[in-house]
Amino acid sequence: MTLRASALIPSELVYFNAEKLVSTKGVFNKTGLLHTDVQVNRVELTQHLLAAAFLANEQAGLMRLELRQKKVLFGLSSKTALFADPTGQPPRWEGPCLEADLLAAAGHAANSEVESIVSAWLASDYSDPYDEVFLRLKKRLSERGLLDMQEERKLKIFVSRNFSLPTEARAFIAAQPLGPLTALLQNCQNARPQVWQELVKQIKKAVDSRQEQMDVDS
Repeated sequence: MTLRASALIPSELVYFNAEKLVSTKGVFNKTGLLHTDVQVNRVELTQHLLAAAFLANEQAGLMRLELRQKKVLFGLSSKTALFADPTGQPPRWEGPCLEADLLAAAGHAANSEVESIVSAWLASDYSDPYDEVFLRLKKRLSERGLLDMQEERKLKIFVSRNFSLPTEARAFIAAQPLGPLTALLQNCQNARPQVWQELVKQIKKAVDSRQEQMDVDS
């Protein structure tokens, strides 16, 4: 596979530096990474991946993140929610990525609330929606030449995908500066803590809502 990326996009930087950004403590609820043997908290990784994508879209002038009041309880009450309003500017991302996918999902979400956009992006329920997030990320990374992907079809229906990190991409990733991503995340956490808290909360709520429910016979 040919490396087609000239620089890592923020969500990609999160994945390839997850062990520096996300908790590695505990035994359960962990996921493996392709660039290291270290495992990280899968929920936190998902939150950081998608939060970085939203913040990167905002930084690029493609979205506006804004806390607003929304009506609840049939309009009898209201609460603060985080909205990611597209600005209408054309995306300028270098190739397919989570940033572009979330921006596209905002165009057909029920509203511009972060939770609604993430739910629209996932589109369906899954036996493990967190694994689905990681699968979509890895597909995008493979399309940019950052991962190799091998597909195996079983019984002509089921497709399994295996991903690996090629040597060329490993060297390229190691040379990428982490400072811009750290600044992007920390600026939000420090200067707009309520935005950050609502951002990661809505991301988790949206992904959890895509958990497939088992039918229980009554």
